[in-house]
Amino acid sequence: MHPQASEIRRARDAAARLLTSPERLVGSPETELVPALDAAELGDDATARLSLVNTLTEPTTIGVDASEHRATVAQRAGILSAALDAAQSAGASNSVEKMLAHQVTAAHMAGMDLLIRVEDDDRLPPVERARLIKAAARMFDVSQSGCLALQKLQTRGQQHVNVQHQQVNVTHGQAIVAAIANPRGCAGDRIGNG
Repeated sequence: MHPQASEIRRARDAAARLLTSPERLVGSPETELVPALDAAELGDDATARLSLVNTLTEPTTIGVDASEHRATVAQRAGILSAALDAAQSAGASNSVEKMLAHQVTAAHMAGMDLLIRVEDDDRLPPVERARLIKAAARMFDVSQSGCLALQKLQTRGQQHVNVQHQQVNVTHGQAIVAAIANPRGCAGDRIGNG
């Protein structure tokens, strides 16, 4: 047998192992998925790991590892619950959408933390208060841009417009006709579903 053939076979076997699902997983199709651990393996982060849930319908070792890593980073940033909630609320259906939902959450939470600093410290000089408020506004802008990017990903950049016919009869005076807009952002249903 040629030396390269055995190397190719080993690489294919390793790839096949990475693409198979771990035997025991904790989670559901809603958020993130992590491998199940025995009680002896759990350690200090037992409740955090067991509370993570799955978005992967056909998990592979690579997908589970990426999901667990996203959840671990969100936990370290102190936004795990909010990030999972945002991903679920936005209907994130793949890894890229989940990462965007987590980024949106992180930017939003950072902006809120800045505003809390302004509110909690009344000894801040006016210049520092203005700087923190401006930084918070930038974080909220980043968060809103992330929502738009997520919406664009989910709708594949397509806009859906519903045109309705409405007849208005006016006998005297003026009439004001207004459409009620229902924009669906980051945490709402996808455009076109309603």
